[in-house]
Amino acid sequence: MIIKDLLVKGWTVLWHPCRWFKGKTIVLSSRVKGMRGNSLLTDKCLLKKSQFVFDGKDNCINLTGCEVYNCTLFLRGDGHRIVIEDGVRLYNMQIKIIGSGNSIFIGQKSTLGSGHIVSGGKRISIRIGKNCMIADGVDIWSTDTHSVLQDGKLINEPESITIGNHVWIGKDVAILKGVTIGDNAVVGMRSLVTKDIRPCTLNAGSPSKELREGVDWGRRNPDNE
Repeated sequence: MIIKDLLVKGWTVLWHPCRWFKGKTIVLSSRVKGMRGNSLLTDKCLLKKSQFVFDGKDNCINLTGCEVYNCTLFLRGDGHRIVIEDGVRLYNMQIKIIGSGNSIFIGQKSTLGSGHIVSGGKRISIRIGKNCMIADGVDIWSTDTHSVLQDGKLINEPESITIGNHVWIGKDVAILKGVTIGDNAVVGMRSLVTKDIRPCTLNAGSPSKELREGVDWGRRNPDNE
């Protein structure tokens, strides 16, 4: 395993030296596939046990000051963009874009673990704001990935998703296409989000319902002090 890791790291250094080490990015046991006609830009990141796969052209992954551990970022099609900002931590995530001209944005200091983000269609976006806390097993899908037809017409078009700043999404939540979640909102464990959620509200259920308004939340747990 040690020899394999050294070979993978050596290959990435020889093939993409200026990309990997701009801004002192640290790369451990990670790899890139399909770089021709695409770009991977990093600045002061930690990339560990992750892979970045391109299947198309004019696609770009732009990582700044983030940690990416045991993740797969897969872009199939043309003209896609993934932007991950300073202080973001991704663990065990699967991020996938299909179609054309789609984008995924994750704002500063947000944390995400062991879930899926899937964007499909044309010019569809998934946007996650700053300082969000997204727990394990959360699925965020802007597309159904397969067609549903009625009288020969497509009735399940992909739609963009927006998650505001300082949003807490509990474990195993599913967020479906066309949803906007307002700033400071909380979504309880195993909820199914199919409609917009107002800012500063507590929501839970399948489908999710608003339970309280005027709420806020923090990462500190007073029970553990």
